Amino acid sequence: MSTAFDKLARPIQKRIRQQGWKELRDIQARATHVLMDGNRDLIVAASTAGGKTEAAFLPLLSQVLDEPSEDSGFDVLYVAPLKALITDQARRLEDICRNTDMPITPWHGDVSSSVKAKATKRPRGVLLITPESLEALFIRRGLEIPRLFGATRAVILDELHSVLDSERGIQMRSLLTRLEIALKRPIRRVGLSATLGDMELAKVYLRPDSPGEVEQIIAEGGAAELQLQLRGYVAGDKDDELLDEARSHHGQLQFNPGRIAQLSDKAAVIATKTGSVRTTTLALALRASGFTVQTHDGFLEVFGKDESPDLINALSGLADGKEVDLFAHSPNLLFEKFHPHLTEELLQRDALSAHLDASGLAELTRSILGRD
Repeated sequence: MSTAFDKLARPIQKRIRQQGWKELRDIQARATHVLMDGNRDLIVAASTAGGKTEAAFLPLLSQVLDEPSEDSGFDVLYVAPLKALITDQARRLEDICRNTDMPITPWHGDVSSSVKAKATKRPRGVLLITPESLEALFIRRGLEIPRLFGATRAVILDELHSVLDSERGIQMRSLLTRLEIALKRPIRRVGLSATLGDMELAKVYLRPDSPGEVEQIIAEGGAAELQLQLRGYVAGDKDDELLDEARSHHGQLQFNPGRIAQLSDKAAVIATKTGSVRTTTLALALRASGFTVQTHDGFLEVFGKDESPDLINALSGLADGKEVDLFAHSPNLLFEKFHPHLTEELLQRDALSAHLDASGLAELTRSILGRD
Protein backbone atom coordinates (compact mmCIF):
# COMPACT_ATOMS: atom_id res chain seq x y z
CA MET A 1 0.00 0.00 0.00
CA SER A 2 1.45 3.34 -1.03
CA THR A 3 1.98 6.06 1.54
CA ALA A 4 -0.05 9.25 1.55
CA PHE A 5 2.98 11.21 0.37
CA ASP A 6 3.45 8.87 -2.61
CA LYS A 7 -0.12 9.60 -3.73
CA LEU A 8 0.48 13.34 -4.02
CA ALA A 9 1.34 14.95 -7.37
CA ARG A 10 5.04 15.43 -8.07
CA PRO A 11 4.95 19.26 -7.94
CA ILE A 12 3.22 19.07 -4.55
CA GLN A 13 5.78 16.55 -3.29
CA LYS A 14 8.60 18.80 -4.48
CA ARG A 15 7.20 21.83 -2.66
CA ILE A 16 6.76 19.83 0.55
CA ARG A 17 10.42 18.81 0.42
CA GLN A 18 11.48 22.39 -0.30
CA GLN A 19 9.62 23.54 2.80
CA GLY A 20 11.56 21.08 4.92
CA TRP A 21 8.64 18.92 6.00
CA LYS A 22 9.85 15.62 7.42
CA GLU A 23 6.46 13.96 6.98
CA LEU A 24 2.76 14.67 6.66
CA ARG A 25 0.79 15.13 9.85
CA ASP A 26 -1.53 12.32 10.83
CA ILE A 27 -4.73 14.12 9.75
CA GLN A 28 -3.09 15.09 6.45
CA ALA A 29 -2.08 11.52 5.69
CA ARG A 30 -5.52 10.18 6.65
CA ALA A 31 -7.32 12.84 4.60
CA THR A 32 -5.11 12.12 1.59
CA HIS A 33 -6.14 8.46 1.61
CA VAL A 34 -9.85 9.32 1.98
CA LEU A 35 -9.90 12.01 -0.70
CA MET A 36 -7.76 10.19 -3.25
CA ASP A 37 -9.16 6.69 -2.81
CA GLY A 38 -12.85 7.53 -3.12
CA ASN A 39 -15.40 10.25 -3.62
CA ARG A 40 -17.06 10.56 -0.21
CA ASP A 41 -17.67 13.83 1.63
CA LEU A 42 -15.31 14.53 4.52
CA ILE A 43 -15.07 16.60 7.70
CA VAL A 44 -11.61 17.34 9.08
CA ALA A 45 -11.64 18.59 12.66
CA ALA A 46 -8.52 19.90 14.39
CA SER A 47 -7.40 22.80 16.51
CA THR A 48 -6.03 26.03 15.07
CA ALA A 49 -2.72 25.47 13.21
CA GLY A 50 -3.46 21.75 13.23
CA GLY A 51 -2.89 21.30 9.49
CA LYS A 52 -6.55 21.21 8.37
CA THR A 53 -6.01 23.38 5.29
CA GLU A 54 -3.23 21.21 3.88
CA ALA A 55 -5.19 18.06 4.77
CA ALA A 56 -7.86 19.12 2.28
CA PHE A 57 -5.85 20.93 -0.36
CA LEU A 58 -2.80 18.67 -0.82
CA PRO A 59 -4.80 15.69 -2.15
CA LEU A 60 -7.38 17.77 -4.03
CA LEU A 61 -4.71 19.85 -5.77
CA SER A 62 -2.87 16.64 -6.61
CA GLN A 63 -5.97 15.25 -8.28
CA VAL A 64 -6.34 18.41 -10.34
CA LEU A 65 -2.71 18.26 -11.45
CA ASP A 66 -2.62 14.53 -12.22
CA GLU A 67 -6.13 14.26 -13.68
CA PRO A 68 -7.03 17.62 -15.25
CA SER A 69 -10.66 18.09 -16.23
CA GLU A 70 -11.69 18.61 -19.82
CA ASP A 71 -14.57 20.82 -18.70
CA SER A 72 -14.46 24.56 -18.17
CA GLY A 73 -14.51 26.01 -14.69
CA PHE A 74 -12.72 26.38 -11.40
CA ASP A 75 -11.32 23.04 -10.24
CA VAL A 76 -11.76 23.58 -6.49
CA LEU A 77 -14.10 25.97 -4.70
CA TYR A 78 -13.12 27.21 -1.21
CA VAL A 79 -15.68 29.11 0.85
CA ALA A 80 -14.79 30.96 4.06
CA PRO A 81 -16.70 33.54 6.13
CA LEU A 82 -13.90 36.12 6.46
CA LYS A 83 -12.10 38.17 3.81
CA ALA A 84 -8.91 38.17 5.87
CA LEU A 85 -8.97 34.37 6.05
CA ILE A 86 -9.40 34.12 2.28
CA THR A 87 -6.48 36.48 1.67
CA ASP A 88 -4.27 34.50 4.04
CA GLN A 89 -5.24 31.14 2.55
CA ALA A 90 -4.64 32.45 -0.96
CA ARG A 91 -1.06 33.30 -0.03
CA ARG A 92 -0.55 29.85 1.47
CA LEU A 93 -1.94 28.13 -1.62
CA GLU A 94 0.18 30.24 -3.95
CA ASP A 95 3.21 28.98 -2.05
CA ILE A 96 2.06 25.35 -2.20
CA CYS A 97 1.42 25.68 -5.94
CA ARG A 98 4.68 27.52 -6.65
CA ASN A 99 5.94 24.68 -8.86
CA THR A 100 2.74 24.62 -10.93
CA ASP A 101 0.82 26.94 -13.23
CA MET A 102 -2.39 26.56 -11.24
CA PRO A 103 -4.06 29.96 -10.67
CA ILE A 104 -5.23 30.86 -7.15
CA THR A 105 -8.02 33.45 -7.19
CA PRO A 106 -9.26 35.20 -4.03
CA TRP A 107 -12.68 36.77 -4.53
CA HIS A 108 -14.33 39.23 -2.14
CA GLY A 109 -15.23 42.90 -1.95
CA ASP A 110 -11.62 44.07 -1.67
CA VAL A 111 -10.37 42.20 -4.74
CA SER A 112 -10.03 44.34 -7.87
CA SER A 113 -12.49 43.99 -10.73
CA SER A 114 -9.61 43.22 -13.14
CA VAL A 115 -8.68 40.10 -11.14
CA LYS A 116 -12.30 38.95 -11.16
CA ALA A 117 -12.70 39.67 -14.88
CA LYS A 118 -9.61 37.63 -15.70
CA ALA A 119 -10.83 34.74 -13.56
CA THR A 120 -14.32 34.64 -15.10
CA LYS A 121 -12.93 34.87 -18.63
CA ARG A 122 -10.90 31.69 -18.13
CA PRO A 123 -11.99 30.01 -14.89
CA ARG A 124 -9.58 27.37 -13.60
CA GLY A 125 -7.57 26.49 -10.53
CA VAL A 126 -8.82 27.40 -7.05
CA LEU A 127 -11.47 30.00 -6.30
CA LEU A 128 -11.53 31.31 -2.72
CA ILE A 129 -14.72 33.23 -1.99
CA THR A 130 -17.07 34.42 0.75
CA PRO A 131 -20.69 33.20 0.89
CA GLU A 132 -21.90 36.73 0.08
CA SER A 133 -19.71 36.98 -3.02
CA LEU A 134 -20.82 33.52 -4.16
CA GLU A 135 -24.42 34.66 -3.74
CA ALA A 136 -23.61 37.72 -5.88
CA LEU A 137 -22.21 35.45 -8.61
CA PHE A 138 -25.51 33.57 -8.74
CA ILE A 139 -27.43 36.83 -9.00
CA ARG A 140 -25.21 38.60 -11.56
CA ARG A 141 -23.92 35.63 -13.56
CA GLY A 142 -26.61 33.02 -13.00
CA LEU A 143 -26.57 31.75 -16.58
CA GLU A 144 -22.79 31.35 -16.46
CA ILE A 145 -22.69 29.12 -13.37
CA PRO A 146 -22.33 25.87 -15.41
CA ARG A 147 -19.38 27.38 -17.29
CA LEU A 148 -17.74 28.82 -14.18
CA PHE A 149 -18.04 25.63 -12.12
CA GLY A 150 -18.34 22.87 -14.71
CA ALA A 151 -14.95 21.42 -13.69
CA THR A 152 -15.40 21.84 -9.95
CA ARG A 153 -14.69 18.54 -8.24
CA ALA A 154 -14.91 19.65 -4.61
CA VAL A 155 -16.06 22.53 -2.42
CA ILE A 156 -14.19 23.19 0.82
CA LEU A 157 -16.13 24.86 3.63
CA ASP A 158 -13.80 26.43 6.18
CA GLU A 159 -14.77 27.39 9.74
CA LEU A 160 -17.61 24.87 9.60
CA HIS A 161 -18.16 25.14 13.36
CA SER A 162 -19.02 28.84 13.03
CA VAL A 163 -21.93 28.36 10.62
CA LEU A 164 -23.80 25.38 12.05
CA ASP A 165 -27.42 26.39 12.69
CA SER A 166 -26.66 30.03 11.90
CA GLU A 167 -28.02 32.49 9.36
CA ARG A 168 -24.87 32.19 7.29
CA GLY A 169 -25.00 28.44 7.55
CA ILE A 170 -28.49 28.32 6.10
CA GLN A 171 -27.40 30.64 3.32
CA MET A 172 -24.35 28.49 2.59
CA ARG A 173 -26.33 25.26 2.41
CA SER A 174 -28.79 26.93 0.06
CA LEU A 175 -25.90 28.03 -2.18
CA LEU A 176 -24.48 24.50 -2.33
CA THR A 177 -27.88 23.10 -3.26
CA ARG A 178 -28.32 25.69 -6.00
CA LEU A 179 -24.83 24.97 -7.35
CA GLU A 180 -25.51 21.25 -7.61
CA ILE A 181 -28.87 21.91 -9.24
CA ALA A 182 -27.22 24.20 -11.82
CA LEU A 183 -24.54 21.59 -12.59
CA LYS A 184 -27.02 18.69 -12.46
CA ARG A 185 -24.61 16.62 -10.39
CA PRO A 186 -23.39 16.37 -6.80
CA ILE A 187 -20.10 17.98 -5.75
CA ARG A 188 -17.92 16.51 -3.06
CA ARG A 189 -18.08 18.57 0.13
CA VAL A 190 -15.14 18.89 2.52
CA GLY A 191 -15.68 20.68 5.84
CA LEU A 192 -12.82 22.12 7.90
CA SER A 193 -13.54 22.84 11.52
CA ALA A 194 -12.26 23.29 15.00
CA THR A 195 -13.02 20.27 17.17
CA LEU A 196 -16.80 19.84 17.21
CA GLY A 197 -18.89 18.73 20.15
CA ASP A 198 -21.61 17.24 17.94
CA MET A 199 -20.07 15.64 14.88
CA GLU A 200 -23.41 14.11 13.86
CA LEU A 201 -24.92 17.60 13.59
CA ALA A 202 -22.02 18.64 11.37
CA LYS A 203 -22.55 15.61 9.12
CA VAL A 204 -26.23 16.43 8.75
CA TYR A 205 -25.33 20.00 7.85
CA LEU A 206 -22.70 19.00 5.30
CA ARG A 207 -24.84 16.42 3.48
CA PRO A 208 -28.47 16.51 4.71
CA ASP A 209 -29.63 13.70 2.40
CA SER A 210 -26.97 11.17 3.48
CA PRO A 211 -25.10 12.20 6.64
CA GLY A 212 -24.13 8.59 7.25
CA GLU A 213 -21.96 8.66 4.13
CA VAL A 214 -19.81 11.55 5.41
CA GLU A 215 -16.35 10.50 6.55
CA GLN A 216 -14.76 12.20 9.54
CA ILE A 217 -11.15 12.74 10.58
CA ILE A 218 -10.54 14.15 14.03
CA ALA A 219 -7.07 15.16 15.17
CA GLU A 220 -5.95 13.13 18.17
CA GLY A 221 -4.46 14.87 21.20
CA GLY A 222 -2.58 18.14 21.09
CA ALA A 223 -5.46 20.29 22.33
CA ALA A 224 -4.69 23.91 21.57
CA GLU A 225 -4.93 26.78 24.01
CA LEU A 226 -8.09 28.84 23.58
CA GLN A 227 -7.23 32.23 22.16
CA LEU A 228 -9.52 35.24 22.08
CA GLN A 229 -9.36 38.16 19.68
CA LEU A 230 -11.35 41.10 21.00
CA ARG A 231 -12.00 43.90 18.51
CA GLY A 232 -13.33 47.32 19.38
CA TYR A 233 -15.43 49.53 17.12
CA VAL A 234 -14.96 53.07 18.40
CA ALA A 235 -15.47 56.63 17.18
CA GLY A 236 -14.93 60.20 18.31
CA ASP A 237 -13.02 61.39 21.38
CA LYS A 238 -13.83 58.32 23.50
CA ASP A 239 -11.51 55.97 21.63
CA ASP A 240 -8.96 55.55 24.42
CA GLU A 241 -11.61 55.25 27.12
CA LEU A 242 -13.54 52.52 25.30
CA LEU A 243 -10.41 50.64 24.32
CA ASP A 244 -9.19 50.66 27.92
CA GLU A 245 -12.58 49.36 29.02
CA ALA A 246 -12.49 46.63 26.39
CA ARG A 247 -9.03 45.54 27.57
CA SER A 248 -10.22 45.39 31.16
CA HIS A 249 -13.13 43.14 30.16
CA HIS A 250 -10.77 40.85 28.25
CA GLY A 251 -9.50 39.39 31.51
CA GLN A 252 -12.94 39.17 33.09
CA LEU A 253 -14.63 37.20 30.33
CA GLN A 254 -13.88 33.55 31.05
CA PHE A 255 -16.04 32.20 28.23
CA ASN A 256 -18.46 30.37 30.42
CA PRO A 257 -21.82 30.43 28.60
CA GLY A 258 -23.93 33.32 29.79
CA ARG A 259 -21.13 35.82 30.53
CA ILE A 260 -21.31 39.33 29.10
CA ALA A 261 -18.65 42.03 28.84
CA GLN A 262 -20.28 45.39 28.15
CA LEU A 263 -18.07 47.78 26.19
CA SER A 264 -20.55 50.65 26.11
CA ASP A 265 -24.29 51.16 26.45
CA LYS A 266 -24.72 49.80 22.91
CA ALA A 267 -21.85 47.34 22.54
CA ALA A 268 -20.83 44.11 24.25
CA VAL A 269 -19.17 40.75 23.88
CA ILE A 270 -21.41 37.87 24.94
CA ALA A 271 -19.93 34.44 25.67
CA THR A 272 -22.22 31.79 24.22
CA LYS A 273 -22.22 28.27 22.87
CA THR A 274 -21.77 29.37 19.26
CA GLY A 275 -23.74 27.35 16.74
CA SER A 276 -26.41 26.33 19.22
CA VAL A 277 -30.05 26.83 18.33
CA ARG A 278 -30.63 29.30 21.15
CA THR A 279 -27.57 31.37 20.27
CA THR A 280 -28.74 31.61 16.66
CA THR A 281 -32.13 32.77 17.90
CA LEU A 282 -30.52 35.36 20.17
CA ALA A 283 -28.41 36.73 17.32
CA LEU A 284 -31.47 37.12 15.10
CA ALA A 285 -33.45 38.75 17.92
CA LEU A 286 -30.69 41.30 18.53
CA ARG A 287 -30.48 42.07 14.81
CA ALA A 288 -34.23 42.57 14.73
CA SER A 289 -33.82 44.93 17.70
CA GLY A 290 -31.45 47.18 15.72
CA PHE A 291 -28.00 45.78 16.51
CA THR A 292 -25.19 44.45 14.35
CA VAL A 293 -24.20 40.97 15.49
CA GLN A 294 -21.08 39.10 14.45
CA THR A 295 -20.82 35.42 15.37
CA HIS A 296 -17.46 33.98 16.33
CA ASP A 297 -16.22 30.72 17.82
CA GLY A 298 -17.57 30.94 21.37
CA PHE A 299 -18.88 34.50 21.50
CA LEU A 300 -21.06 37.14 19.87
CA GLU A 301 -19.97 40.71 19.16
CA VAL A 302 -22.92 43.07 19.46
CA PHE A 303 -22.81 46.71 18.32
CA GLY A 304 -25.56 49.32 18.14
CA LYS A 305 -26.04 52.40 15.99
CA ASP A 306 -26.99 55.86 17.20
CA GLU A 307 -30.67 55.00 16.87
CA SER A 308 -30.29 51.60 18.56
CA PRO A 309 -31.73 51.16 22.06
CA ASP A 310 -29.63 50.62 25.16
CA LEU A 311 -28.29 47.06 24.87
CA ILE A 312 -29.11 46.02 28.44
CA ASN A 313 -32.64 47.38 28.04
CA ALA A 314 -32.99 45.41 24.80
CA LEU A 315 -31.75 42.24 26.50
CA SER A 316 -34.06 42.87 29.44
CA GLY A 317 -37.02 43.11 27.06
CA LEU A 318 -36.11 39.76 25.53
CA ALA A 319 -35.66 38.28 29.01
CA ASP A 320 -39.16 39.45 29.91
CA GLY A 321 -40.62 37.68 26.89
CA LYS A 322 -40.85 40.53 24.38
CA GLU A 323 -41.65 39.15 20.94
CA VAL A 324 -39.55 40.24 17.95
CA ASP A 325 -39.63 39.43 14.26
CA LEU A 326 -36.64 37.13 13.93
CA PHE A 327 -36.66 37.59 10.16
CA ALA A 328 -36.82 41.39 10.15
CA HIS A 329 -33.18 41.95 9.18
CA SER A 330 -32.31 38.54 7.78
CA PRO A 331 -33.53 38.45 4.17
CA ASN A 332 -31.31 35.48 3.32
CA LEU A 333 -33.29 33.32 5.73
CA LEU A 334 -36.41 33.94 3.68
CA PHE A 335 -34.70 33.08 0.39
CA GLU A 336 -35.29 29.35 0.70
CA LYS A 337 -39.04 29.93 0.95
CA PHE A 338 -39.21 31.54 -2.46
CA HIS A 339 -36.48 29.84 -4.49
CA PRO A 340 -38.18 28.08 -7.43
CA HIS A 341 -35.94 25.00 -7.32
CA LEU A 342 -36.81 24.10 -3.74
CA THR A 343 -39.60 21.56 -3.38
CA GLU A 344 -42.07 21.41 -0.52
CA GLU A 345 -40.15 18.42 0.83
CA LEU A 346 -36.93 20.41 0.99
CA LEU A 347 -38.72 23.31 2.60
CA GLN A 348 -40.10 21.04 5.28
CA ARG A 349 -36.75 19.40 5.89
CA ASP A 350 -34.91 22.72 6.14
CA ALA A 351 -37.79 24.60 7.73
CA LEU A 352 -36.34 27.59 9.50
CA SER A 353 -38.38 26.96 12.61
CA ALA A 354 -36.36 23.80 13.18
CA HIS A 355 -33.22 25.93 13.58
CA LEU A 356 -34.67 28.44 16.04
CA ASP A 357 -35.86 28.31 19.64
CA ALA A 358 -38.02 31.34 20.37
CA SER A 359 -39.35 29.71 23.52
CA GLY A 360 -35.87 29.40 24.99
CA LEU A 361 -34.84 32.95 24.09
CA ALA A 362 -36.04 34.50 27.35
CA GLU A 363 -34.33 31.83 29.44
CA LEU A 364 -31.00 32.31 27.60
CA THR A 365 -31.20 36.09 27.91
CA ARG A 366 -31.97 35.87 31.63
CA SER A 367 -28.87 33.75 32.16
CA ILE A 368 -26.76 36.30 30.30
CA LEU A 369 -28.10 39.08 32.52
CA GLY A 370 -27.46 37.00 35.62
CA ARG A 371 -31.11 36.59 36.57
CA ASP A 372 -32.36 33.48 38.31
